[in-house]
Amino acid sequence: MSTAAGLRCPVCATQNLASNRYCCGCGAEIPEKVFCSKCGQQMSSAQSFCGSCGSATQAAPSQSVPSAYGVPPVSATPLVNLSGLSFYYQQEFRQIAETGEGYKGKFNWAAFFFGIFWALSKGLWLPSLIAFIGSIFTGGIAGVVYWFVFAFRGNYLYYAKHAKGKDLPI
Repeated sequence: MSTAAGLRCPVCATQNLASNRYCCGCGAEIPEKVFCSKCGQQMSSAQSFCGSCGSATQAAPSQSVPSAYGVPPVSATPLVNLSGLSFYYQQEFRQIAETGEGYKGKFNWAAFFFGIFWALSKGLWLPSLIAFIGSIFTGGIAGVVYWFVFAFRGNYLYYAKHAKGKDLPI
């Protein structure tokens, strides 16, 4: 098993596995990766301001994990890397993540008008392939169905692909 770069303990500087939450050398909590809530830039959990856009970091809510040895608390809300996304998708992905994926995204007009082409541009190969092959065997009916699937669930499908690396069929 190899260790990932950047997961040194802030207390004793021991190199730890990527999956470790606590240092195997001293037991201190290892801070998770933190991303700016405005621009998505990766930053240290100890930073008060984002080095990329200058926005102030938000204080951790009451659901934060207690700190050990002076390490800043880590938010229990999962954060998603939003860098490289348009403002529209940053807002949608942030809302999906903050609701624990209860919110599935709003109607996506681009996905509605461009269907399979929109999905392919977002890297959604599996639903695109299902829509294409299904259209061939059903005389286009599956393509029309997926046209609406992309419109109503497109933002969540894209979120699942971007945040989790999962290519969902629907």
